[in-house]
Amino acid sequence: MPSRAAEAQRRILETEDLPPLPHVATELLTVIQGGNDAEQERLRDIVEQDPGLTARIMGWANSAYFGTRGNVRDLDRAIFGIIGLRTVSSLVLSIVLSRVFDTRSCPAFDLTQYWHRALLTAHCSREGARLKGQDLSPEDAFLSGLLHNLGLLLLVHLFPEEMDALFQERGRMDDAELRAAETERLGLDHARAGATLSHRWHLPEEVVTVISHYPDKPAPRSMPLAALVGICRKQVDRILEGDPGGPEQTAVRPPSWLHIPPADWRALVADLMTKKESLRTQAETLS
Repeated sequence: MPSRAAEAQRRILETEDLPPLPHVATELLTVIQGGNDAEQERLRDIVEQDPGLTARIMGWANSAYFGTRGNVRDLDRAIFGIIGLRTVSSLVLSIVLSRVFDTRSCPAFDLTQYWHRALLTAHCSREGARLKGQDLSPEDAFLSGLLHNLGLLLLVHLFPEEMDALFQERGRMDDAELRAAETERLGLDHARAGATLSHRWHLPEEVVTVISHYPDKPAPRSMPLAALVGICRKQVDRILEGDPGGPEQTAVRPPSWLHIPPADWRALVADLMTKKESLRTQAETLS
């Protein structure tokens, strides 16, 4: 008799309910991995042809997060002047991928909370990569932070009743608690589910690695981006789930081999805490 994990894995691999990678996502991956003028024009076209994407990008450009206070009215300025090509590409890709999943049959799933944690983790990962220096791309870190939890959407899509019962029974959980609860109920967690999906969709190698290994303990020295996103997710959970004092009390400790100065990390934690509410507002627009 197959194990629960094997059965869940089979459903992920074989389900006819899961569409293939959207064509527009393939185009966005080309933009992310390239960056020439033609690809920049293509990104503008993708956004302009989708009123929902246009509204979200304009909303972002006019948000408190960027400090523009509603003064941005031109899409080109929003994409290339305020937010940036790679960040817009990553945000739009995340939105397009999330549209594949139907979470409506799992009423206890909080999609706003999902996006809030993803956005905070992405911001922390990008700024953490800048602190580490030249080894890591800040924009790769941002995209990986946005998508690190993609497998959770897949589990909610495929197993809505089981996940709804899990959320109702357990309430709010940090990432480690949620993964343990998923394994107990389904036989696998959202990291394993996301790893299977990201391989199937041929997402960028660095994103697949992060989705697969961000929860690893100890943090994998051979996968510094996965380690960084993992510690950022742990930091985000500490900020959102705990009763944080100042950055000194709230800061987790990154692995020493990431070579992030403790004072710089505490400054990043302080920045995260100040951006928590503005990113919550943006999460509401994405859910």
